[in-house]
Amino acid sequence: MIIKRRFFKSPLIFPPGIIIEMKVVWRFLFTFLRMRKNIFFSICLCLLFVSISSGQINNDLRAYLEAMPPANRNPDELMEENRKFWYHHRFFLAQGRADGSLARQWREEESRATTKLADDDPSIPTPKVNNAPSVPSLTAPIDGLQCTENPLVFSWNKSSDPDGDAVSYSIQLATINSFSKDLQVRSISDNTTTLSLIKGVAYYWRVNAKDTKNKSSEFSPVRKFYSEGEGVSNHIPYAATLIRPALNSNITDSSATLEWSSSDIDNDSLLYDVYAGVVNPPPLVLENSDSTSYTINLSAGTTYYWKIVVKDDVGGEAIGQIWSFKSN
Repeated sequence: MIIKRRFFKSPLIFPPGIIIEMKVVWRFLFTFLRMRKNIFFSICLCLLFVSISSGQINNDLRAYLEAMPPANRNPDELMEENRKFWYHHRFFLAQGRADGSLARQWREEESRATTKLADDDPSIPTPKVNNAPSVPSLTAPIDGLQCTENPLVFSWNKSSDPDGDAVSYSIQLATINSFSKDLQVRSISDNTTTLSLIKGVAYYWRVNAKDTKNKSSEFSPVRKFYSEGEGVSNHIPYAATLIRPALNSNITDSSATLEWSSSDIDNDSLLYDVYAGVVNPPPLVLENSDSTSYTINLSAGTTYYWKIVVKDDVGGEAIGQIWSFKSN
């Protein structure tokens, strides 16, 4: 295997960092030879410069190859690597970083040099960015179902992955819509699974997708259902669902209208206790209201917390999660 050495294009790099182009060295050498009468001394001097230039090329090429990732150190590609070596050699010189240690410069400038080389040589692939799968779409059980089956089958539409990666799913099931109590989590490769339920309990569930490179999608919108109990004469209402303001949003007005929704599987009349304030947990500000909105005055630069407790007319009660927003 032959490596092409470009003597007239390779610079000499001395320890103090002085760079001398080879064409300048050879011009000086030929002038010197014409001035000297001692042929033997001139030949020795010529061999010395050839040895220096050859050694410099071999050392820099070796350092470059050692700095390359293992996948690029195939001996059969050494000619191509030699071409890349000269490209990077000139790139580093142009950046004013020729201090004699090309291997260290390669590690420091790897990202910039690879990008520049890829632009120059289309055969070098650009690193691929991994994309998350699409968000699963829930199919069963339907939202607000009064469920008589136990265990219950959960299903959703399959997600697609932009990169063609295999996709798995994570389903979360809990008894409050913040998914912080009685949480069940199951990771599966199919788009259906069966879970056991506690009788007479309101449930909330959601699903997200993940590819083989651990890139996850956002969770699906939350659905709720109620597991039928034996001899139950009343079901507790569902916890309140946030309408506005959006969670963790910024509000520029001097007041804010808090708005929510809820439902009851028995169609009982509902009343609401409103908790709101600048501390967490927030204090009670309104009790037994039949309205699904409440307006509060705001102070600039303050974070507000609020929650809703939903009550039916036969004693059922659902305590909602704490939401927050900030006034600007």
